[in-house]
Amino acid sequence: MQSCNRFTIISPPSIFNLLAFFNALMVGLAVVYTLTTPPPHTAMYIFLFLFIIFPCAIGMLYLKIFKVTVAGRTITVRKGLGFKYSLDISEIEQLDWKTRFTSMGQNEKIVIRTASKKFTIETLMIGSDKMIAFLKENVAESKIRRR
Repeated sequence: MQSCNRFTIISPPSIFNLLAFFNALMVGLAVVYTLTTPPPHTAMYIFLFLFIIFPCAIGMLYLKIFKVTVAGRTITVRKGLGFKYSLDISEIEQLDWKTRFTSMGQNEKIVIRTASKKFTIETLMIGSDKMIAFLKENVAESKIRRR
């Protein structure tokens, strides 16, 4: 089992851009509606904020914060609210490796589990090809559960 150089896996920026565009579109529509119709607009503002703008903003924040860094045999994961944790490749207890063939191509989703933590790598992520090669090279086949 070999060690690998340093590389990083991040979420694709296109999803962040899509959520930002959707948020801007909703705000723009609310502004146009506010300017063209008489008040009250309070219910629209509450609905828009609670069910569209706030969830999209949380998703955008998560996409910008999520990062997996591999340096040698150490994997550092930053997700959620920015909390980080590091683990050694030997701490991995199980890999749930799901492969799907669609009309767009092959999609792989890998759930990496340790004793107390888990995180996911998908083929859409930037740098996932390096992580897939790293896992194939450094994790025993008995720990990989393919579906």
